[in-house]
Amino acid sequence: MGTGLGVYARAIARQMDDADVSREVQTYSDRSVTDAAGVWDHQRLADSGLALYRADVTELSLLPGRGIDRRTALQP
Repeated sequence: MGTGLGVYARAIARQMDDADVSREVQTYSDRSVTDAAGVWDHQRLADSGLALYRADVTELSLLPGRGIDRRTALQP
C-alpha cells in the first residue's frame, strides 16, 4: 500500500468549435479504430449527440507513491 504513482492535473476545458473538430476528429477516429469502435468523422460526431472538448492544463503535479500525499509541482 502507498506504492502507486499518481499524476494530478487541473485544467480548463472548453468544447471545440467546428473548425477545431474538423481538424481533431481524425485523431479521435484513429484511436477509435485501434480500439475496434469504428471510424469517426464530423457527421458521426454530430449525429451521436457527443462533443469533443479540449483541456488546457493549468497545474500539474506528481505523487511519488511513498504513502504520504506530498505532491511535486511540475511545469504544465
